[in-house]
Amino acid sequence: MIKNYLKIAIRNVRRNAVYSFINIFGFGIGLASAIVIGLWVYQEWSYDRHFEHADRIYRVGVGFMNIGDMAPGPPQFSEFARDFPEVEKATFLNQVGSLTVKVDNRRFEEQRVFFADTTFFELFSYPFIEGSREAALRQPNSVVISQRIASKYFSGSSAVGKTIRIEGEQPQEYTVSGVVKETDNPSHIKADFWFRLVPTVESKSHWTSAYYYNYVLLREGVTEADFKDRLKQFVENVIYPTLNINQPYEEWAATDAAYRFNVMPLTEIYLKSDLRFELTAGGNINNIRIFSVIALFIIILAAVNFINLTTARSTIRAREVGIRKTLGSSRGRLILQFLSESVLTSLLALAIAIGLSEFFLTIFESYTGVELMDRLYQDFSQLLAITGITIFIGLAAGIYPAFYLSAFQPVRVLKGYISSTNRSLFRSSLVVIQFTIAVCLLAGTGIVYRQLHYMQTTDRGINTENVVIIRNAGRLGNQQDTFKQQLLEKSGIEHAAYSNRIPTSSRVMVNTLKTPVMNDGLPVQSFFGDADYLETMGFRLMQGRDFNPELASDTAAVILNESAAAALELENPVGATLNDNLRVIGVVSDFNFESMRQQIEPAAILYDEEGSRLAVKFNTSTPSALLQEIRQQWSSFTPDEPIEYYFLDDSYAKLMEKENVLSRAATLFALLAVIISSLGLYGLSAYMCEQRKKEVGIRKILGATASNILLYLNTHFTKPVLISILIALPVSYLVMERWLNNFAYQVDIGPWVFVLSAGIALLIAWVTVSGQSLRVSLMNPIDSLRDE
Repeated sequence: MIKNYLKIAIRNVRRNAVYSFINIFGFGIGLASAIVIGLWVYQEWSYDRHFEHADRIYRVGVGFMNIGDMAPGPPQFSEFARDFPEVEKATFLNQVGSLTVKVDNRRFEEQRVFFADTTFFELFSYPFIEGSREAALRQPNSVVISQRIASKYFSGSSAVGKTIRIEGEQPQEYTVSGVVKETDNPSHIKADFWFRLVPTVESKSHWTSAYYYNYVLLREGVTEADFKDRLKQFVENVIYPTLNINQPYEEWAATDAAYRFNVMPLTEIYLKSDLRFELTAGGNINNIRIFSVIALFIIILAAVNFINLTTARSTIRAREVGIRKTLGSSRGRLILQFLSESVLTSLLALAIAIGLSEFFLTIFESYTGVELMDRLYQDFSQLLAITGITIFIGLAAGIYPAFYLSAFQPVRVLKGYISSTNRSLFRSSLVVIQFTIAVCLLAGTGIVYRQLHYMQTTDRGINTENVVIIRNAGRLGNQQDTFKQQLLEKSGIEHAAYSNRIPTSSRVMVNTLKTPVMNDGLPVQSFFGDADYLETMGFRLMQGRDFNPELASDTAAVILNESAAAALELENPVGATLNDNLRVIGVVSDFNFESMRQQIEPAAILYDEEGSRLAVKFNTSTPSALLQEIRQQWSSFTPDEPIEYYFLDDSYAKLMEKENVLSRAATLFALLAVIISSLGLYGLSAYMCEQRKKEVGIRKILGATASNILLYLNTHFTKPVLISILIALPVSYLVMERWLNNFAYQVDIGPWVFVLSAGIALLIAWVTVSGQSLRVSLMNPIDSLRDE
């Protein structure tokens, strides 16, 4: 019986090739889009969930002095945490930007490097292919490396026991104690090196530092709330007495300046953390939600196409139903027949979708420049799951047509009595649903694009173009000034300045500033630079003057940004005294040194001739040649250590990476949604125009012109599109207004985005329908009225 159902289904697909193609191809596009989005969402959601006891692992960060919550914490925390009754194990990490590694006579520049506590692999269950978790990092000067590094350094031989040397001011040799297997499991702490680190804490009572990432494994039965209560007690009983606070604990704890720990589950770090100084750039839970809704919308569009085209052709299938029922076929068997056709359509669409999904992924990655996932299908179980979901969607899409068509009465349909009013209303409702979704996606995409463009082009308060940052300039030692002066002699280099903090860098420096009339100091973000710092970075001086290296008094000078001057309530900031020993010599305009999601904070620039980073401002038509000259000059000063540099505007671009992905992905999938809607509308209009050929012929005989008929036929499809626009515009406005609230600086939602989206939807509908309408309106009435 099933075999016969499949035969009939295949015959119907062949017999109605055009409609079958629209159904299958539209379904295929929808499935391919949903597959790409779904697998990416799954990958984003699965970060760090593969670790053993991941549900009991938490990271502990800190916040103090109005700095805001940070992901790292004090280095001594893990040692104290091991004594908490709620904690089973505790460990820490310290991230290193890059290292020069020497193996034998070969030198390598490595980026993914951590220094870790001896207990790190007790908490994090990395699989080992050499060595063991129990022995890893137990011996002094030991290191665990990834499988990739082991193959790179020691190809063809065991890595355990081999020596790795870290180059730098204080070279150090480490012995490999283990090799971690490479897996596809995503993690926010994925690395290539874990060097053993024994913390050297000058004083266990010094808590206002944050550069270790602390993790704890809670005991079974201990809740997050229990652990947070323990931390509050720890702050009150241990930390508060060491801070010399002139307030009772209860009053101090209620202020933003109070010392506090933040606790975040391991499985939420990647997607939900908005803390400062994360180990890696995380995902975005809002993007996950948005893409999930888009995937659902696209599937609904594809299902609507199937339902619409199937019910539209109900007149033809009605006679088939009548004959089958007359010959004894039950309604249950007819339902099974129609559902088998729906499942066959969905499986054929899946075959197309599997090929399209790889194509869509390639297009998306080349379009955005962002790699969404390593491989589309990680294992066979994912294909099985996708197949099962596809069959379910096929059944869900086919239920209404199956029950609707199988309900026809044989006597009535064989006599030609089939009411079309309800069907037409139902199909129009489905068209409204389709274009409501399409218009929402178009309007949302337009607003996301506007916000991204605003973030890219808005005034940041500094000039980031043509600025290169040498991040390891501190390795020059006492040759720093000589190196800088030689750079300034090169053609194309305008300015150069040493600094200990560059905008967008993860380094945080905070000073407390206080005027003579203030009771409590104001924590401000602090930047240190030499006399050329302002000019090199392009700060705009609003009042006062720049630093002067010839004035010894400028070592106690400070330049504020506008927010700091306002927060300190300085009506005439230039000349004001802060902290009894600092003198304000200037005010610069507010500048963004973090993402535009954050409000610009009070900031101060202090004078310092030395710095670990060198900013170089250049103006040349051949920057690659100039960079080569800088590399050569660097090699003449430090031949054993490669130069490390990056462009400042690239650093700012990384702050907007999540929004960039959202904007381009939304554009791509909105386009696909419009294509699916257009395919359905094309198929529906083709069928309806074919059914109304005789009506058109009569109208032409009675004097109607081709333009009258074209307008008449197009109006039938224009009404539901207009209704969808009226529904979609307020919905998209409310949703996107809520999304924009995530940004401290946001674009105004202008009416033109909605007008343009509505215009595009109408244009697409008219272009889609007009081809069929024009064909019918130009037909000779004799041909359309001839009865074969």
